[in-house]
Amino acid sequence: MNEAVGKGGSVTYGEKRSEPENRLRDYRPEGRRQMDRPMLLLTLIILSLGVLMVLSASYARAYYMGRSPIYFFLRQGIFALTGVGLMLLVSRIPLKRYGRWSLVLLGVSMVLLLLVLVVGVKENGARRWLSLGITTFQPSELCKLAVILAFASMSCSLK
Repeated sequence: MNEAVGKGGSVTYGEKRSEPENRLRDYRPEGRRQMDRPMLLLTLIILSLGVLMVLSASYARAYYMGRSPIYFFLRQGIFALTGVGLMLLVSRIPLKRYGRWSLVLLGVSMVLLLLVLVVGVKENGARRWLSLGITTFQPSELCKLAVILAFASMSCSLK
């Protein structure tokens, strides 16, 4: 076996590498990757703290409105669980697919923004919403995502 001297003393070539080095070497972007569990855990902790802050801030308001004191907390919790489910679903989509559909999404969002000018719902003196029957939708939120994806896709294709 060959030996080399480095900062930490002698290193023997051909010996088993340490665990972090094996993980870096075995990373294959084209293969199926595991979820980044520390990032998921941090996201869930921050989400939980946010929902808990909603309870803290809205407990009295809901009570004085004649609703259950945890009304806003439950409502925000349902939205949070829906968001986590969508996040897990979207994380399974390969990144190349986002690149292919980014310009289409940008075009659709632009059309929706123009549609707001024609059939948008006016709330608080501003026309920013599209009515979907049971709820309203603000196309500018979709446009934010579309612009980020389109610019990311374009910058990757220029490399």
